Amino acid sequence: MTPDKEKAPPGGQGQKTVCNRESDQILANTGGADYARKLNFGALPGDWQHWSAVAPLDDLLPVVSDPHAKKSPDSKIQGPGKTPSDFNRRGEMRGFEKWTDYHTTPADLEKWAADNRLGVCLQTRRIRAIDVDVDEHDEAVDIEQFLVDISRRRPPASTRSTQEK
Repeated sequence: MTPDKEKAPPGGQGQKTVCNRESDQILANTGGADYARKLNFGALPGDWQHWSAVAPLDDLLPVVSDPHAKKSPDSKIQGPGKTPSDFNRRGEMRGFEKWTDYHTTPADLEKWAADNRLGVCLQTRRIRAIDVDVDEHDEAVDIEQFLVDISRRRPPASTRSTQEK
């Protein structure tokens, strides 16, 4: 059973990609993406709006984020989290078929944003990312500085208020 969604207060802090004013305003208007405050497992509708403003729409996909999701016996997916995925008609988790060839539509985005068990997955067809998962603040700062030094600019960053990552 998925708990009811709790709306974060306006101006909430949390996961936020620093990209441009339009996306920052979308997050501010929807209460931010404060994962420590919400009870659902997936992205908030504002998160979907944010990512569609900063990334190519057709590169966004759903990913089942609910750790309690039941896996379809017909699916090869290992579990929730990393692989593009959604739910079948029986409400079972399944891998997203042919996801590397799929191009998301506005109707897809609207449907996925309404399901609080789904997170946002970004295909990296055109956008490149470096995932830095470290628990120590000083180590995270050193890695960020290294990335700034080699690229000669501060890259957009996504962080969580509840973690150093």
